[in-house]
Amino acid sequence: MLAASAICLLVAGRTGLAATFTVINTTDSGPGSLRQAILNSNAAAGADLIAFNIPGPGIHTISPLSPLPALTDDAGVTIDGYTQPGSSPNTLTSGDDAKPTIELQGSVGTASAPCLDIEAPNTTVRGLVVDGTCIYGIVAGSSHATIAGDFVGVDPSGTVSQTPGIYGIGLFGGSSGNVVGGPNPSDRNVISGVVGSQGTNGA
Repeated sequence: MLAASAICLLVAGRTGLAATFTVINTTDSGPGSLRQAILNSNAAAGADLIAFNIPGPGIHTISPLSPLPALTDDAGVTIDGYTQPGSSPNTLTSGDDAKPTIELQGSVGTASAPCLDIEAPNTTVRGLVVDGTCIYGIVAGSSHATIAGDFVGVDPSGTVSQTPGIYGIGLFGGSSGNVVGGPNPSDRNVISGVVGSQGTNGA
């Protein structure tokens, strides 16, 4: 709860009042799902936080049956997998001891789409494991996206490649100012697969 509160205060301080939408299950849709949290965030005014509080220990795998909605909230949204109890970001200067417990796993129904599609500026995605059958793990088609502290194209341990059927991170179109990783140990991504850009990207 401290992690969730800290992130919520950060978002609120940047843009004013922020809404928090909490994912409480691994179902494909409906109340408490990641899909519904994205829909709610897209419809809400102001910058939002999508947090996680799924009951039980261990890895919580969300495997959508069809592509998730793109992130389109122009005020920005933070999806923070490290708000899930039991998760923790990397603390090592050399190596990686991160323990992400939220896995976004592509399925046959998402094979022709990215697992996560960022189409809104000032969006942050952190603390997720993104693997499975998607054409890209994470795609940013807007500006000033931050992709940090994620495992993309690998399993939740960060040691087993899950690249078949998945590219890593794609930065497309006229997007600019995107950040993949960052200066702090907690920002370090573990990526297996292509990280590339297309068009006039200033990442």
